[in-house]
Amino acid sequence: MRCNSRRARPRGRHFFGAALLAYYSFVGLETSANVIEEVKDPSRVYPRALSGAIALVAVANGALLTMTMSSRLAYGMAKQNLIPRAFSRVFPHRGTPWVTTVITTAVAMALTVSGSIATLAETVVLLLLYVFLSITVAVLVQRRDATNTTDFRAWTVLPVLGAASCVVLLTQQSIEVWLRGGIIVAVGVGLFAIMALSRGRR
Repeated sequence: MRCNSRRARPRGRHFFGAALLAYYSFVGLETSANVIEEVKDPSRVYPRALSGAIALVAVANGALLTMTMSSRLAYGMAKQNLIPRAFSRVFPHRGTPWVTTVITTAVAMALTVSGSIATLAETVVLLLLYVFLSITVAVLVQRRDATNTTDFRAWTVLPVLGAASCVVLLTQQSIEVWLRGGIIVAVGVGLFAIMALSRGRR
C-alpha cells in the first residue's frame, strides 16, 4: 500500500502541472481578441482570420501575441489614466504605441534571462488564473446588482466551479512563481498608486 501511495502522488503532481501549462496554450486566443481592435470591421475580419491557416499558426504562438497585446494593453490603460500618460505616446503617422512597445520588450528580455521557459510560462499562468478568478467572482457579484440588465446570465454553479478550479490550480504554483508574479503585480500597483496621487493633487 505504501508503494502505491508513493507512486500516486507524483502522478497527481504531474497532472496538476500539466493542467497549469495547458492554460498557457489558450493565451493566444485571448490576446488575439485584444489585438483585433486595431483592424477595421473586427466583427467580420476576426472570424475569417481565425479560421485561416496563417492565423491559426499565429494564435499558437502565444508568446509573440502576448508581447504585442501587452504593449497595446498598457497603451489603453494610459489612455484611461490608469498608468502615467507617457505610456500613451504613439508614432505620428502610424499610430503605433512606441513607448509601451519599447518598455514591454525590455521587460520581456529581462524576464527571459531571469529564468527558464517553464518558469516564465507558469508565471503567465499564475497571472491568468488570478484574472480568471477575478472574473468569476465579478460574475457572482454582478448577479446581485439589480441594475444589471444584460441578457446573458450564467448558471451560478458555473462561476463557482470556475473559481474553485482557479483556487486549486493556484495552490499548485511554486514559491518562485509566486514571487515573480508578486513582483509584477507590485509594479502595476505602484504605477496605479502614482496616478492616484497625481489625480488627488490635481
